[in-house]
Amino acid sequence: MLPDQEFLAHLRGLGGTPPAFFDSPELVDLALPTLRADFAVVAGQSWAPRTPIPVPIDALCGAADAAVSVADVAAWGDLTGGPFSMRVLPGDHFFIHEELPAVLESVGELLGQLQFSRG
Repeated sequence: MLPDQEFLAHLRGLGGTPPAFFDSPELVDLALPTLRADFAVVAGQSWAPRTPIPVPIDALCGAADAAVSVADVAAWGDLTGGPFSMRVLPGDHFFIHEELPAVLESVGELLGQLQFSRG
């Protein structure tokens, strides 16, 4: 486990946390245990092949994401027995911040395609 200052430097380097967060020691102290727990969960995950699930998967990704490649996201198509679609948007791992209108448009289109049954 990294010491707090190294962990916070790593978090800052990822680029998804507003700089104002790091300027507030009280907020950092409050959020640090939760952030560490989130990173621990991700670090503890391992991949095991599974039977595809029978639901559609619609994926959005950033074209310049250094952490998750477009090919990695496309591989999610192997996880579904249903339809798969992917939209690649400009930006990095945190593309949602710069591309929010396109993200909302995509989600709106997907929601508009849903068909609900009354039962």
